[in-house]
Amino acid sequence: MEDDIFKEIKKEAAITALKQIADGMVVGLGSGSTSKHFIDALSESGIQTICVPTSNQARVDAIELGLDVMDLDEVDEIDIAVDGVDSIGKSAIVKGLGGALTKEKIVDYMAKKFIIIADERKLKEPKMVPVEVLPFAYKLAAKEIEGTGLGIPKLRRVNGYPLITDNGNFVLDVEMEIGARGKKLEQEYNAIPGVIENGLFTRKTHLIVGHIIEGEIKIVEEEWMPEESK
Repeated sequence: MEDDIFKEIKKEAAITALKQIADGMVVGLGSGSTSKHFIDALSESGIQTICVPTSNQARVDAIELGLDVMDLDEVDEIDIAVDGVDSIGKSAIVKGLGGALTKEKIVDYMAKKFIIIADERKLKEPKMVPVEVLPFAYKLAAKEIEGTGLGIPKLRRVNGYPLITDNGNFVLDVEMEIGARGKKLEQEYNAIPGVIENGLFTRKTHLIVGHIIEGEIKIVEEEWMPEESK
């Protein structure tokens, strides 16, 4: 029953985000189950857009639903990006636990407006940061991360084998208390040799979050900025 409720919340959040989409826009499509609700809603709306997906899965979903898809290097700008999230903290938002963090960050940061759709369970302080690394440098990067006090890294595996991202890289899941250091940590992870990108997002974001209040779904919209930047 709970799963049905939160599935409905995600759909309502996606429909709310759709109200900000207009004909002719270039739209960044997020990755993951929550973003899939937005992709479905966009395809059903009849709104004519150009879509830039953030993962191979999002690309396939969009194409199969008949949306007009282009690669990032085929567009000059992105009007709006709509994506899901793993956790929303005070100084950072964490995305990328699904493995698509690098392109998600590029597309979402490039967008004139970045919207996150989520349910209330995502309103929690992050305790894990995904870090995409070059395969041949993952041991070096992991050693540097732990040695400099940036957390405890663990190579992500699927069925015993390293997860391979859409970009052909590995992912280190770094156990780390973010606190109020989101923006600083985002920069520090990326300064480590072998690191491609990390899942900390610290730029202005429009949140559309669904809550359950007295048994009813309520959608709340607000602007998010990292605590340390306010």
